[in-house]
Amino acid sequence: MSDPPARPRIMKGAGGRMLAAVELDRGSALPLHLQLYRQLRGLILDGTLPPETRLPSTRTLVAELGVSRLTVVNAFEQLTAEGFLRARQGDGTYVDALWTATMAPAPVARPQLSERGAATSARGASLFSEAPHSWDPKDTESFVPSQVAASAFPAGVWRRLLARHATRTDAAAVGYGDPYGYEPLRQAIADYLNDVRGLSCGAEQVVVTSGAQQAFNVLAVLLLDPADTVLVEDPGHISGRLAFQSQGCRVQGVPVDDAGAVAAGGDPSARLAYLTPSRQHPLGTVMSPARRGEWIAWAQAHGSWIVEDDCDSELRYHGKLLPPLFGLDQARHVIYVGTFSKVLAPSLRLGYAVLPHDLVEPFTSACSVIGTPPRP
Repeated sequence: MSDPPARPRIMKGAGGRMLAAVELDRGSALPLHLQLYRQLRGLILDGTLPPETRLPSTRTLVAELGVSRLTVVNAFEQLTAEGFLRARQGDGTYVDALWTATMAPAPVARPQLSERGAATSARGASLFSEAPHSWDPKDTESFVPSQVAASAFPAGVWRRLLARHATRTDAAAVGYGDPYGYEPLRQAIADYLNDVRGLSCGAEQVVVTSGAQQAFNVLAVLLLDPADTVLVEDPGHISGRLAFQSQGCRVQGVPVDDAGAVAAGGDPSARLAYLTPSRQHPLGTVMSPARRGEWIAWAQAHGSWIVEDDCDSELRYHGKLLPPLFGLDQARHVIYVGTFSKVLAPSLRLGYAVLPHDLVEPFTSACSVIGTPPRP
């Protein structure tokens, strides 16, 4: 009786393809486990490691990459927590289909701005006012959203920092300063976002703004013309909606369910979608991995922009922190906006935008018209 046919060694083939593409830089300031995490995530997202691919064992990776087991374990645990990998008891670690099943099979690269025709807009119609009513600080039982615990502000530390820098008279401190924002601050923001939110951005992509609202206003002027369609969550963040509405744009609401904003109902002619995936404002819903993939596919298919407002992502009661759309989008359709209003104080007016490289200079030029960023 002849021997049964040999079973294919999936692990060896998959491991060879994956190991050939992974290169760790020991001279980089980025920890090795984060380098491994990002490269594996990229290989999964671009289809190099398709769903159900079995990854080599941690022992094999340790030997092949010349790193500690803790480095590999930390990278695998992060990828598993975010749904990119799935461990099978006694059978190894496999690529999960959670993300790749909803991503575009081949990312469609967004053309450079010079090739997009009307990629940046003319100045829109005159602004009009529809701002929400101001919160009365004397009303201690106000249910107006987005207020902070003022008593928790680190007043003592803040006072010492002000005293330390109040005597500065150099041009960076008292002049107009860098139009992109204070460079050490931009570097610190990039380091934070890369470490905590997995954005894989450089400081040159970060522009400091006067809160998130300035970023929305600048993007509305820069990317939209009157009568352009903008998709917003319904219900959604009123301040973000007003920024686009004030440009004379046609604002169209999309429903929100337990998985977040519904991409299927989006107008294919819409030029931009404004989303709050990390904590939907005001419902608090966290957008699911599948829904995030659907929105990225929507932007690629229609050549549209997504403004990702990562509001309140630092303030979580339960659940895992999913990767932002910006870190998942390989075709550069997503603009990431954040702020320090909730973790410090809204009165500081300190926010930032993380942009595709070719949009940084146009964004900064528009900022110089609308209002320069805060000084250090």
